[in-house]
Amino acid sequence: MTRRDCLAQEAVRPTTNAGLWLDKFIKDQDTGGRSRRELVQEVAGISQPDCYRAWFDGWKQCLEEYGAECREAEVTGRMVIGLGEDSVLETSFALHHTLGVPYIPGTALKGLASSFARQQLGNDWVPGAASGAHAIMFGDTDSAGHVAFFDAMPLPNRSRLLSDVITVHHEEYYQKGSAPPAD
Repeated sequence: MTRRDCLAQEAVRPTTNAGLWLDKFIKDQDTGGRSRRELVQEVAGISQPDCYRAWFDGWKQCLEEYGAECREAEVTGRMVIGLGEDSVLETSFALHHTLGVPYIPGTALKGLASSFARQQLGNDWVPGAASGAHAIMFGDTDSAGHVAFFDAMPLPNRSRLLSDVITVHHEEYYQKGSAPPAD
Protein backbone atom coordinates (compact mmCIF):
# COMPACT_ATOMS: atom_id res chain seq x y z
CA MET A 1 0.00 0.00 0.00
CA THR A 2 1.40 3.42 -0.95
CA ARG A 3 1.62 6.41 1.35
CA ARG A 4 -1.02 8.15 -0.74
CA ASP A 5 -3.35 5.18 -0.27
CA CYS A 6 -2.80 5.35 3.50
CA LEU A 7 -3.65 9.06 3.48
CA ALA A 8 -6.79 8.68 1.33
CA GLN A 9 -9.06 8.56 4.38
CA GLU A 10 -7.37 11.43 6.20
CA ALA A 11 -9.45 14.49 7.01
CA VAL A 12 -8.65 18.01 8.20
CA ARG A 13 -7.98 18.08 11.95
CA PRO A 14 -7.43 20.96 14.39
CA THR A 15 -3.66 20.39 14.07
CA THR A 16 -3.59 20.30 10.25
CA ASN A 17 -0.96 22.52 8.61
CA ALA A 18 -2.70 24.37 5.75
CA GLY A 19 0.47 24.47 3.63
CA LEU A 20 1.10 20.72 3.91
CA TRP A 21 -2.55 19.95 3.28
CA LEU A 22 -2.52 22.08 0.15
CA ASP A 23 0.75 20.72 -1.23
CA LYS A 24 0.58 17.05 -0.26
CA PHE A 25 -3.00 15.83 -0.04
CA ILE A 26 -4.56 16.52 -3.43
CA LYS A 27 -5.71 13.38 -5.18
CA ASP A 28 -6.29 12.67 -8.84
CA GLN A 29 -9.65 14.12 -9.79
CA ASP A 30 -10.29 11.29 -12.25
CA THR A 31 -10.27 8.65 -9.51
CA GLY A 32 -13.10 10.21 -7.54
CA GLY A 33 -10.72 11.78 -5.06
CA ARG A 34 -10.75 15.27 -3.63
CA SER A 35 -11.28 17.90 -6.34
CA ARG A 36 -9.25 21.09 -6.47
CA ARG A 37 -12.30 23.11 -5.45
CA GLU A 38 -12.85 20.86 -2.42
CA LEU A 39 -9.17 21.11 -1.54
CA VAL A 40 -9.23 24.91 -1.66
CA GLN A 41 -12.35 24.99 0.51
CA GLU A 42 -10.73 22.62 3.02
CA VAL A 43 -7.58 24.72 3.19
CA ALA A 44 -9.62 27.92 3.58
CA GLY A 45 -11.32 26.33 6.58
CA ILE A 46 -8.07 25.57 8.42
CA SER A 47 -7.40 28.04 11.22
CA GLN A 48 -4.15 29.09 12.84
CA PRO A 49 -2.54 26.33 14.91
CA ASP A 50 -3.04 26.45 18.68
CA CYS A 51 0.67 27.12 19.19
CA TYR A 52 0.64 30.17 16.91
CA ARG A 53 0.03 32.84 19.57
CA ALA A 54 3.00 31.63 21.65
CA TRP A 55 5.18 31.39 18.53
CA PHE A 56 4.13 34.86 17.37
CA ASP A 57 4.81 36.46 20.78
CA GLY A 58 8.27 34.86 20.94
CA TRP A 59 9.07 35.86 17.36
CA LYS A 60 8.03 39.46 17.96
CA GLN A 61 9.99 39.64 21.22
CA CYS A 62 13.09 38.28 19.51
CA LEU A 63 12.84 40.88 16.73
CA GLU A 64 12.40 43.69 19.24
CA GLU A 65 15.41 42.48 21.28
CA TYR A 66 17.50 42.78 18.12
CA GLY A 67 16.28 46.34 17.63
CA ALA A 68 13.71 45.73 14.92
CA GLU A 69 10.75 48.09 14.83
CA CYS A 70 7.55 46.10 14.56
CA ARG A 71 4.41 47.68 13.12
CA GLU A 72 0.87 46.41 12.76
CA ALA A 73 -0.95 46.95 9.49
CA GLU A 74 -4.34 45.89 8.24
CA VAL A 75 -5.29 44.65 4.81
CA THR A 76 -8.57 46.32 3.87
CA GLY A 77 -9.50 43.84 1.16
CA ARG A 78 -8.30 40.51 -0.10
CA MET A 79 -4.60 40.02 -0.70
CA VAL A 80 -2.54 37.20 -2.15
CA ILE A 81 1.23 36.82 -2.30
CA GLY A 82 3.09 34.20 -4.34
CA LEU A 83 0.68 33.49 -7.20
CA GLY A 84 3.58 32.58 -9.49
CA GLU A 85 5.09 29.89 -7.25
CA ASP A 86 4.87 26.18 -8.12
CA SER A 87 1.76 24.48 -6.81
CA VAL A 88 -0.53 21.53 -7.38
CA LEU A 89 -3.19 24.11 -8.27
CA GLU A 90 -1.10 25.80 -11.03
CA THR A 91 -1.21 28.98 -8.95
CA SER A 92 -0.06 29.38 -5.41
CA PHE A 93 -0.02 31.67 -2.42
CA ALA A 94 2.44 32.18 0.40
CA LEU A 95 1.86 29.96 3.42
CA HIS A 96 4.52 29.80 6.13
CA HIS A 97 6.27 26.45 5.63
CA THR A 98 6.32 25.52 9.33
CA LEU A 99 3.13 27.10 10.64
CA GLY A 100 0.87 26.91 7.59
CA VAL A 101 -0.41 30.49 8.02
CA PRO A 102 -0.51 33.13 5.28
CA TYR A 103 2.34 35.63 5.46
CA ILE A 104 4.18 38.26 3.46
CA PRO A 105 7.82 37.32 2.83
CA GLY A 106 10.39 39.97 3.73
CA THR A 107 11.59 39.91 0.12
CA ALA A 108 8.13 41.03 -1.03
CA LEU A 109 8.15 43.89 1.50
CA LYS A 110 11.65 44.90 0.38
CA GLY A 111 10.52 44.92 -3.26
CA LEU A 112 7.46 46.99 -2.37
CA ALA A 113 9.57 49.54 -0.46
CA SER A 114 12.12 49.70 -3.30
CA SER A 115 9.40 50.25 -5.88
CA PHE A 116 7.81 52.98 -3.76
CA ALA A 117 11.18 54.72 -3.33
CA ARG A 118 11.89 54.65 -7.07
CA GLN A 119 8.44 55.95 -8.00
CA GLN A 120 7.73 58.45 -5.24
CA LEU A 121 10.98 59.77 -3.73
CA GLY A 122 12.70 61.28 -6.73
CA ASN A 123 15.78 60.64 -8.81
CA ASP A 124 18.04 60.13 -5.76
CA TRP A 125 16.27 56.81 -5.18
CA VAL A 126 16.73 55.34 -8.66
CA PRO A 127 19.15 52.39 -8.58
CA GLY A 128 22.60 53.56 -9.66
CA ALA A 129 21.92 57.24 -8.87
CA ALA A 130 24.95 59.31 -7.80
CA SER A 131 23.50 59.76 -4.30
CA GLY A 132 23.67 56.02 -3.72
CA ALA A 133 20.52 56.23 -1.56
CA HIS A 134 18.91 53.19 -3.14
CA ALA A 135 22.06 51.08 -2.74
CA ILE A 136 22.51 52.19 0.88
CA MET A 137 18.95 51.30 1.80
CA PHE A 138 18.34 48.19 -0.33
CA GLY A 139 21.80 47.02 -1.37
CA ASP A 140 23.24 46.23 -4.76
CA THR A 141 25.47 43.56 -6.31
CA ASP A 142 28.47 44.78 -4.29
CA SER A 143 27.00 45.14 -0.80
CA ALA A 144 23.97 44.41 1.33
CA GLY A 145 21.51 47.14 2.17
CA HIS A 146 21.44 48.75 5.61
CA VAL A 147 17.81 47.82 6.27
CA ALA A 148 16.69 44.24 6.93
CA PHE A 149 13.16 43.33 5.89
CA PHE A 150 11.59 40.55 7.94
CA ASP A 151 8.50 38.55 7.06
CA ALA A 152 5.13 40.03 7.99
CA MET A 153 3.15 37.52 10.02
CA PRO A 154 -0.58 37.68 10.74
CA LEU A 155 -1.70 38.71 14.19
CA PRO A 156 -2.95 35.77 16.24
CA ASN A 157 -6.62 35.03 15.58
CA ARG A 158 -6.86 37.87 13.06
CA SER A 159 -6.25 36.23 9.70
CA ARG A 160 -8.13 33.72 7.69
CA LEU A 161 -7.94 32.13 4.31
CA LEU A 162 -10.74 32.64 1.81
CA SER A 163 -11.30 30.71 -1.39
CA ASP A 164 -11.50 32.68 -4.61
CA VAL A 165 -11.43 32.21 -8.37
CA ILE A 166 -8.68 33.43 -10.66
CA THR A 167 -9.72 34.19 -14.22
CA VAL A 168 -7.36 32.93 -16.91
CA HIS A 169 -6.29 35.75 -19.22
CA HIS A 170 -4.12 33.65 -21.52
CA GLU A 171 -6.40 30.86 -22.74
CA GLU A 172 -4.27 30.04 -25.81
CA TYR A 173 -1.25 29.34 -23.62
CA TYR A 174 -3.05 27.33 -20.96
CA GLN A 175 -5.18 25.26 -23.34
CA LYS A 176 -2.85 24.75 -26.28
CA GLY A 177 0.60 25.49 -24.88
CA SER A 178 1.36 28.02 -27.61
CA ALA A 179 2.18 31.71 -27.49
CA PRO A 180 3.44 32.11 -23.92
CA PRO A 181 2.03 35.11 -22.07
CA ALA A 182 4.25 38.13 -22.55
CA ASP A 183 2.14 41.12 -21.55
